[in-house]
Amino acid sequence: MAQTIDTRSPEGDLLLFARFLKNVAIKVMKPHAPLSRYRRYYDCSFLSVYYPGARISKNRITSLLDSVGKDSESRKKFYALRIAAVAEANRIAIDGTLRQDGSTVNDLSHFSRKARVKGTRDVSIIYAYSLDLKEPLCAEVFAGNETDTHVYEKFITDNGIKAGIIMADKAFTPSKIEKELAKHAGLHFLTPLKRNNAKIEKCDMYAYDSILEGFSDRILCKKAAEGNGRFLYSFMNQRKAAEEEKAYLSSADGYDDAEYKKKRKEFRTIVFESDADLDPKDVYRQYRDRWQIEIVFRAYKNELGLDKINVQGDFTVIGYELVNFIATLISCRILNKAGDAGALDDEAFGGLIEDLNEVWRKTDAPSEATMQDDGWERALDKNLDLLVKLGLAKDASVKRPRGRPRKYPKVEKPKRPVGRPRKHPAIVQ
Repeated sequence: MAQTIDTRSPEGDLLLFARFLKNVAIKVMKPHAPLSRYRRYYDCSFLSVYYPGARISKNRITSLLDSVGKDSESRKKFYALRIAAVAEANRIAIDGTLRQDGSTVNDLSHFSRKARVKGTRDVSIIYAYSLDLKEPLCAEVFAGNETDTHVYEKFITDNGIKAGIIMADKAFTPSKIEKELAKHAGLHFLTPLKRNNAKIEKCDMYAYDSILEGFSDRILCKKAAEGNGRFLYSFMNQRKAAEEEKAYLSSADGYDDAEYKKKRKEFRTIVFESDADLDPKDVYRQYRDRWQIEIVFRAYKNELGLDKINVQGDFTVIGYELVNFIATLISCRILNKAGDAGALDDEAFGGLIEDLNEVWRKTDAPSEATMQDDGWERALDKNLDLLVKLGLAKDASVKRPRGRPRKYPKVEKPKRPVGRPRKHPAIVQ
């Protein structure tokens, strides 16, 4: 008898949610797995123990993704709860990535700005990433041919981002969100300016007047007020500027003094504009930390295998991306936990996931796992050590003190008086 789910009832909501979580869990465990093999991975994992009797065939998962894609209200509530936790001082990086989608049956697949190089149709995925929490806050799917300026504006409005310092790339135009900035006092922007922006020359931003302390490299900086409630911040990394200048001189075809002097000012420089009066050190840290989202996108495409869309239909693609978002969120938390535990000192994140997948445990094994119990199968010592590092198992062995044990037991004797004993006893009259 086929299982039917009434999505209008609380029981139906729970069944859909449970099936959705299993889909996410398999995406984290087996990132590159096609939908047709989800059943196999479910049967061979503890998901079948924790959630017995699940029906997760390819057709059922596709139907689930379609239902999730149509339920925009629930998705917005989920993202709103995450965004509500963001304070005014939190730093938010907004960026996008393109996913290959050759489908001809959905309206999201289009030739993007990179189509000339890639030669494929794409779907645009925009992420908001918290630099303080080190995890994504929300995501949204757009057609591959939409411009960045329009996408960023719509993304901020749709997701109700009302607090935090938003940092995007040079394609982001703050003027597009003037209404949002005016409505929400806790919402600010910090955006890099293009090198030919007239504001840079007007405020003489390449005439640095201070040095940032607390960084390994020597960073020159300048802060200037525009007079309209906005501020400019400029930075130059002297070491990297010298390297770039050397590379430029060695590769230039002929020497043009005017061109050289013009470019020399721009070597390893970046200028930001913001509507917030910030410490230059905090601005530079946000610029430096922004690369976290690039690392997430790299993991998104490589370790998580999310570089291509393997489903059809607009709503199915949107539902599929919510699964990918939660899988990315879980992976970020695993990444942060592993980094804090020192598990990534000698291993990349992808290798760590492979090592964890190699460990098998019996379903009737003790719930509190130790390295020494008999519940493990195919577990190498290095994999068990990794589980202990991550707090997933305990080491119940008795540790022997370091060094060679004493041959004779230590005997407690009275201590000898301090100093050399007299050669001749003192004569007291």
